Amino acid sequence: AALVLLWWRGEKLRMGLALERAEQRVSALVEHFAWSSRFANDMVVLIDADGRILEANDRTVEAYGYSREELIGRSAFDARGASDAEVAEVRRNFALIMERGHLRYEALHRRKDGSPLPVEISSRRMNIGGIGQSWGVMAPAPSGAGGVAGDKSAAVKAEFLEWARMSPGER
Repeated sequence: AALVLLWWRGEKLRMGLALERAEQRVSALVEHFAWSSRFANDMVVLIDADGRILEANDRTVEAYGYSREELIGRSAFDARGASDAEVAEVRRNFALIMERGHLRYEALHRRKDGSPLPVEISSRRMNIGGIGQSWGVMAPAPSGAGGVAGDKSAAVKAEFLEWARMSPGER
């Protein structure tokens, strides 16, 4: 009986150490993921199944001109503009992301000050805890989304790239 008790205690200790190491690895991965998305050079958002913004990185906050507090909980459907056609297009794209699992497209968003923000969006559906969410990465649109064409597109992209490279204190 004493040998079984010693063996059991050893197994319990070994399993406890293995669990602790696994928890440390998970914690490190979560922290790494949080840092890499928060400080990415592209705009990154996490959107819930209802279209509400759950998280936005620093570039998103800077690009749109809203504070993080203003963005969190805000409907992603409001990014395009106030017209019914724009909202309907955003809803269609969101439904496609949730249905297909991914979508890459260009859109003309609006900053807080109303100025245009042409973006290329690459979104993927993620299931976290069995709940569907959308992970979106946005960058300046190469062709000037939303009908911005030719030289104006290049100028908008160059302006955005120059702005994105500045430190927050230079803006």
